[in-house]
Amino acid sequence: MDCVKSGFLKQHDSFTKLWKRVYCTLHANIFSAYQDEQKKTIEKQILLSPEAEVTLLPFSGNRLFSILLPSKESLNFACDTSDDSQSWVSSLKNSCKDTNKFSNCSLSITDFDIISVI
Repeated sequence: MDCVKSGFLKQHDSFTKLWKRVYCTLHANIFSAYQDEQKKTIEKQILLSPEAEVTLLPFSGNRLFSILLPSKESLNFACDTSDDSQSWVSSLKNSCKDTNKFSNCSLSITDFDIISVI
């Protein structure tokens, strides 16, 4: 699965009320936030669906965006520039819309080459 977008963002921690720098990736409809670029420790991973709402927060100079999940959990992220934030929002919204093409995928035994082992 190809990476659609990746880079450093700041994630707001709703418990401590602090901003933490995380490395984020977007693969198809899976958004992941890692502790660093090595991607060894995952902080958060969400499966994006059409019900998820991705919103650019205009009062922040367009540097903040929010992901509201169907469970009503809200995740807030900040970018260094408004252009970067708008790029993330666009990519995330497209991934939310495109989930139908990923969810309808199915595999059967005929999709695999079977090799006989004796």
